[in-house]
Amino acid sequence: MKNRFNGRAIQNVIERLPDGASKMAALLDAIQQADEAGELYWRLHFRYTYIYQATFHDDAPKAMPMAAEFSSIYDGHFEEAQRTVFGPQAYLYVMEMGIEPAVRLPQIPLEQYEAMLAKFRDLTRRFGLGEQVYWWEMFFRWQYADIQQAKKCLETAWRAPKDKVSDCVACEHTRAAELYLALGDRETADRYAKPLLERRISPCGSTFQQLNQIYLDDALDRGRLDEAIPYAQKLQKIGERDRGDLSYISSVLRCWGLADTKQALALFSRRLEWTFGMWDQKWLYDFYKAAWVCFREADRKQLKLRLPEKFPLYRADGVYDAPELAVWFYQQAKNIGERFDQRNRARYFADNLAKAMG
Repeated sequence: MKNRFNGRAIQNVIERLPDGASKMAALLDAIQQADEAGELYWRLHFRYTYIYQATFHDDAPKAMPMAAEFSSIYDGHFEEAQRTVFGPQAYLYVMEMGIEPAVRLPQIPLEQYEAMLAKFRDLTRRFGLGEQVYWWEMFFRWQYADIQQAKKCLETAWRAPKDKVSDCVACEHTRAAELYLALGDRETADRYAKPLLERRISPCGSTFQQLNQIYLDDALDRGRLDEAIPYAQKLQKIGERDRGDLSYISSVLRCWGLADTKQALALFSRRLEWTFGMWDQKWLYDFYKAAWVCFREADRKQLKLRLPEKFPLYRADGVYDAPELAVWFYQQAKNIGERFDQRNRARYFADNLAKAMG
């Protein structure tokens, strides 16, 4: 088996696949082949690539079990692994991607989540890298629990030394803008967003999606539909590339639910399937909340929709009752939000859902 295994050839095939689900399925097969061949580099490489795909092009929590596998293999072959391209920087990156989604999974108890953060802190000290990343992870831990504590973590992250593991500067500015919008400090939020908009800081692949989303959500939460629509137009223009865009699309759906029923229903029908099998509970919450607004505000009671058979309220005749759909999606969002708030010992999601009441 080992002699027949050709990791490079497998990688060349995988690279030609579109990002997202199809590439991830191929990577799972590649991982199995690498494991059977006992090829350490390719065992790590294909898992690393899978983690990247899950994080940026599909469903980020799916990176978590793969990160655990990567860690187990790495620690079990530590000296040999260190001699591959997967040094401490790559190892910490994988561990970060294995921890970050925990904030969006309310089924992970707070004590377990905090133990994961503590372990990551130990790793940063062990390798002398990643202190700033650790504080950004702490920012995420508090983002939906205590905004003032999140602000302290953000300020600590800014002061921490940058190194090879540090996050994208553009993403750091976007997080700061989001935090200050949540605090009602538009002036400071704009100060962090301005160098990105003027491209004085190089954007990453998701910078403008993130910026448009946070300003769109802020405008909708304040009841300023006139401000929201231009952001929704920009966000939708960037595109619907893969399931990694579900949260962005949800913000657009919420806006069109208030402004344009026809657009809202078309977007909902196209992207409902992205929610099926989704692990990320925050993204499901976002979509369900937006769908609730969409059907609550629909311009007619009876709607003709082409929806997948997997949808729990699927009707073969395609005729749906808008109020019934609104109630169902509201209850889904409410249930997820309650689980988050119970886990976080907070009421962020209760307050967030209330802002969508109109």
